[in-house]
Amino acid sequence: MLPLATARSRRPSTGAASMLNGQGEETLPTIGFPPPDMERCRGMVSDSWASLLSALSLLLHGTTEEHGLQQALRCVQTLLYCCSRLGLEQARDACLLQLTRYSLPGLSREAEIAASPGGSSNTASSGGSTVSGSGATQKNILCAKALLHFCLSHGSLLGIAGWTIALRALSGLDRMLQRASSHGNELTVVRQSLDSLFETTALLPIDALGDMIDAIGENIKRAADSEEGRIILGRLGELCNFNVGRLLAVWDRVM
Repeated sequence: MLPLATARSRRPSTGAASMLNGQGEETLPTIGFPPPDMERCRGMVSDSWASLLSALSLLLHGTTEEHGLQQALRCVQTLLYCCSRLGLEQARDACLLQLTRYSLPGLSREAEIAASPGGSSNTASSGGSTVSGSGATQKNILCAKALLHFCLSHGSLLGIAGWTIALRALSGLDRMLQRASSHGNELTVVRQSLDSLFETTALLPIDALGDMIDAIGENIKRAADSEEGRIILGRLGELCNFNVGRLLAVWDRVM
């Protein structure tokens, strides 16, 4: 964990994004919509996002080769960015749910099939071999990285509902990492990225920080006194520590 002064001065940019990408380059383009074209673009995406996401869902479901998965995830991330940027909240949340569906072992139907008796023949469908010590497949890890990367790069676009979905998955990821019997390179990168997400909340606009705090509160209410609830509460403490200089501005939302 970085000290507070270091956390405030750190910029999440190229390092965090490249670490998640694994290829030393940005995963997402930054797309600008000139005001005159905003409504036209919004209408186009509003009409097409459901069909696009359905096709990408089938692609994610059936792809296990790493390069293919990376390309599919890049497409999902780009669609997610466009929907978020254009204020299409239902579409944004649907894209987030698609990412979270594959980011943890056991959440997707194919993972359940692979875990069932005689399911070994479905290893390809479940995302390949598991990452040592975690029970997660390579597909789970890649999807978790994609989710973390989007939250790190574009957290200000998620709103309360988007952060609620993302944090629900990330708290499950946190729990999985704590229970992992060993931490190889893959899991270490995910752990560092997850820690960076809360550290770099110091760079969020104040309204986006408030949205994230409200979303944490929703997840704490849902998880109650469970292990997940304690993990989320601990992360809220970290967020407050990294944002102590402007905590008064959002204190009513923390409480």
